[in-house]
Amino acid sequence: MTRYKNKKRKELIILMFVLGCLIQSSTFITGKQTDVFSSFLDIKTDVTIQNNVTIEFVTDIPSHRSDGIPSVLPDSTVSFQFNITNMSDFDLRELEIFPKTNSFGEILNNVTSTQSFLEQGESWISEEYNVGLTSDGTGFSSALDLAIVLDQSGSMGDEISVLTSNLVDVIDEIDENVPDLEVGLILFGGQSCNPYSDSNLIYDLTPNVEDIVSVLAKTKADGGVEPWGDALYVAENWLDWRENSVKLIILITDEPNNGGQVIGDGTGTYDGPLLYNLFEDLYENGFILCTIAASGSSSLTIDQLEAGAEATNGTYIELGGDGPQTEDIPMIIGELILKYAVELDLKITGVLSYLTYFDTREQIEETFTILIDDIPPEIESWIYFSEDLITDDKFINIMSQVKDVTGASFVEIFYKFDSNGFWIAANASHVFNDTYLLTLQIFEEQKMLYYQFYTEDWLGNSNFTDIFEVDLTAIDSYSTIDSCKRKEVLLIPNQSIYYKLKGIENLDSIGLVFSNNFDEFDIIIADVNDAEIKVNKVDIFFQNISIPANHEMKVSLIAKEIITVNIVNVVPEKIKFGDQSERHIGETDAFLFEIDNRIEDNDTRSFMADSQVVQTVIYLYNANNWELITKQTAEVFLPEERCFALVIAVYHVGDIKLSFNYDYINNPYEHYYAAESSWSLFFFIIGILALVYYTRKKR
Repeated sequence: MTRYKNKKRKELIILMFVLGCLIQSSTFITGKQTDVFSSFLDIKTDVTIQNNVTIEFVTDIPSHRSDGIPSVLPDSTVSFQFNITNMSDFDLRELEIFPKTNSFGEILNNVTSTQSFLEQGESWISEEYNVGLTSDGTGFSSALDLAIVLDQSGSMGDEISVLTSNLVDVIDEIDENVPDLEVGLILFGGQSCNPYSDSNLIYDLTPNVEDIVSVLAKTKADGGVEPWGDALYVAENWLDWRENSVKLIILITDEPNNGGQVIGDGTGTYDGPLLYNLFEDLYENGFILCTIAASGSSSLTIDQLEAGAEATNGTYIELGGDGPQTEDIPMIIGELILKYAVELDLKITGVLSYLTYFDTREQIEETFTILIDDIPPEIESWIYFSEDLITDDKFINIMSQVKDVTGASFVEIFYKFDSNGFWIAANASHVFNDTYLLTLQIFEEQKMLYYQFYTEDWLGNSNFTDIFEVDLTAIDSYSTIDSCKRKEVLLIPNQSIYYKLKGIENLDSIGLVFSNNFDEFDIIIADVNDAEIKVNKVDIFFQNISIPANHEMKVSLIAKEIITVNIVNVVPEKIKFGDQSERHIGETDAFLFEIDNRIEDNDTRSFMADSQVVQTVIYLYNANNWELITKQTAEVFLPEERCFALVIAVYHVGDIKLSFNYDYINNPYEHYYAAESSWSLFFFIIGILALVYYTRKKR
């Protein structure tokens, strides 16, 4: 009997290990990621499995978004009904439903719809409701300015780390919904503690959130004293807030206000009238203060942070326990941005109650969003040149990307050549997503091109941009890639793009052309000096070419689908075992290192190109045949052969450390952007082996 129990216990342990391994490796298996926003703010009542009663929002308002959310102008009236479906196990009686809205809508016929009986499997349509939109004195904004006021004292290391890791991804995720967003940063606490007296702790509002993350990556949690009252004062008065923006401040700390010079007496903890007057002043000047109490906050900290959020109609969130955790801070910030971005503020909630089979009255709520959009679309544009290598015809390609919460209905481009030409209107072709293209042939006599965009979203909000100028006599400056430089190019189907790789004096270089995801393209490479075609290939994803000193190579690319291609011009540098150095890498820089690792050694050697701020990708090639061995971030492990390591920056720019050494000496940072963890693969393989073992034992 004991032997049987031991066997069952062993089988149970194996089965639990299998499940643990497979769960641990779920990201690797499925390739799925958790949704960026997981509802830390508006917690609504879900339909329970027992009830299984659903509320559907029925309206004839169109949507041009992938998520189906409808859009209206601010002066619109919204008409809708609720469709209630009973999929429970019982008939329902005495049903009542009524709508409620947030402050951006006023229900014009605020009555309760009733239904005496609803059988299983049946649906019921409520009467029609009308909601008039109102700004409630707030006004509709075209922009949102966010100031993150962050405690950098010794206990806040984890909070700083998760913001560094995930803030950019969160901001990118909400970019479609809040396209005009600027972010600033105020630091306080620690050794250098008060931004009121230290301007180095103040980082003004910028549309480039990467700049803020670069600061966070260099920020070290150290010391005590948290004068966050002064930090809020500085945020309100010293940042360059835009006049018509939503002004949102998010304060993150785990201590009460202390050590303040303006909001306090410069010594210990301060909980006096100056602090609460500051909250009122923020409210009166149109600021929204949201507060996040980090794990371990004291009761006084919680009281102060709750008071600040309540006084300004903001949101208070406490980390830890059964609620959101430290790693959720970036997602919380994303939700707060969406919550207070005026465009998403019309919420309509259906409140349904009914009697069940047991004569108990139950209530559920479901909230629906209507986009209020009076903001014109934003347009980003860039150009590239293409050439027919057979006819020598040259073309300029005007690319544009439209950002708008509703979506653009068209993009029109007005253009003329030279200053005395006539303006011509042309519709740009929709290429993919929100990207548009117009291709124009250019001739030798044309010296300048002028163009501007006009676009409208589906609600009629429009944007007429300023005039852009292109000097057509300087095509080479747009199309030439100098040594140690690279271009990342978006290829449009059947559209030829060309670039010139310029060799340098008295030194040969190498040209590399490769797609980011092994997508195929056609390529022609010609030596301009010798007037000779060196490469003419189709359906490849990588090509290398030798560039003699003082020569120029013309590269022409054509793709059958939309792909991204890197074109690199590099001079190989030799690096010896044990070498370490530092190098500054920019967005368009590329470095190629020749590494000879043909030395038998029991220890693994690696090549590292890394820093705490910069994300690099290293492509490792066989030096004999240019076969790609691996592609990794920050560090690659080396086979015992001669290799080429191509280093490019894909996130941030700055100084990096280069090192060819034993892998245990090279210590890359634990980056937030690191490739998928090998532990997932390890656990997945172990889980599968254990599952096979368990199955065989059962047989």
